[in-house]
Amino acid sequence: MNYIIKILFFLYVISVGIMGNEPDFPELALLLLLIASNVYREKFSNSSILIAAEAACILFLSTKDQSYIYLYPIIAYDIVKSGYFYLSGLLIIPGLMILAPVPFMNYLLLLILCGYFAYVSKVMKEREGSYLEAYDRERQFRYALERAKAEILGASQKIEHLTEVRERNRIAREIHDSVGHSLAGINIQLQASIKLKGKDDNKSYELLKDSISGLSDAIVTLRETVHNIKPKEDVGSEHIKIIIDNFTYCPIEFSKKGDMSLLKPHHIEIFCYNIKEALTNISKHSKATKVNISVEVNENYARLYIKDNGVGSKSIKEGLGLSGMRERLDYAGGTISISSKEGFIIVCLIPMSSGGAVIESLDC
Repeated sequence: MNYIIKILFFLYVISVGIMGNEPDFPELALLLLLIASNVYREKFSNSSILIAAEAACILFLSTKDQSYIYLYPIIAYDIVKSGYFYLSGLLIIPGLMILAPVPFMNYLLLLILCGYFAYVSKVMKEREGSYLEAYDRERQFRYALERAKAEILGASQKIEHLTEVRERNRIAREIHDSVGHSLAGINIQLQASIKLKGKDDNKSYELLKDSISGLSDAIVTLRETVHNIKPKEDVGSEHIKIIIDNFTYCPIEFSKKGDMSLLKPHHIEIFCYNIKEALTNISKHSKATKVNISVEVNENYARLYIKDNGVGSKSIKEGLGLSGMRERLDYAGGTISISSKEGFIIVCLIPMSSGGAVIESLDC
C-alpha cells in the first residue's frame, strides 16, 4: 500500500513537471535523492530526520516548479503513519505560499486523503499486531493445556500402577497369612504321617486325617479370600448407568460385553465423558426417540458404541464437543470414528496397549 501511493505521486510529478519542462541537473539529482530516501525509509528505518530533509528538498524544488509541491502528500502519509498527526498540518503552509486558490484546494484534498489512508493503514497494522499477539497467547495456552493433560494422564497412570502394586502386595500378604500358614502346617503333618507309617499306624492315620481336614479348611479359606478380593460391583458400568439414568430426553438401551473389570480408571473417565457429550448433543440437535449404547471390553481393546435414530447431519463439523472427545482419546492412544448417516454414530476404541489416534467418517 505504501509503495503504490508513493509511486503514483512520483509518477504524477514526473509526468506533469519534468515532461512539461526541462529540469536542470540539481532538480533531477534532488528528485533521485527523494526517491532513494523513500526506498531507504521503507526498507530500513523511517527516520524523522530523513522526513524533514525530504520536506526541505520538496520546498526547494517547489520554488522552481509548482508541480513538485504534490510530493508533500507523501510526507503527510509518512508523518501520520508515524503517529505525528498534528505535524502533517504544517504542510498546508507551503501550499498557501506557492499555489493559487483552486490548485491549493486540490493540494489540500490530496493531503487529507493521504493522511486518512495513512491513519487507516496504521490502525489496521496495529490491529493485525494485536490479533497476532492474541493468537500467539492462545497458542501458548493451548500448548500449556496439552502439556498439563499429558502430565495429568501420566500421573493418573502412575497412580494406577502404584495402586495395582499395593493391591497385589495386599492380596499376597492376605493369602500368605491366611492360607500359607495352614498349608505349611499340613505339609509337616503329612511328612510326620509318612515317617510313622509302619511304626505307629494309629498315630499316622490320625495325622493323615487331620491333614485332610486342614486341607478342607484351607480350601474354604482360599475361596473366601478370592471372593472378598473380587469387586462386589461393576464399577465401570455403574458409572455409565448413573449417566444413562439421569438422561430423560429419550429412552436408552444399554448393553455390555466382556469383563468390565479390565477397564482402567482413565478408560472409564473417557467413556463417561464421551457419553455425556454425545447425550448432550443428542438432546440439542438429533430429534431422536431412541439411543443405543454398548460397551465391549476384552484383553485387547475397550470399545464404546453410541447410536441414535435422529435426523443426522449432511456434513460433520468438529466443534468443541467432538474435539474434546478426540483429544481425550488421543492421550489414551485411542481412536474415534463418526458417521452421520441414518442418525448419528460414534465409535470409540481404546487399545489396552498404546497406539495412535485418528478421527474419520465411518459407515457403521
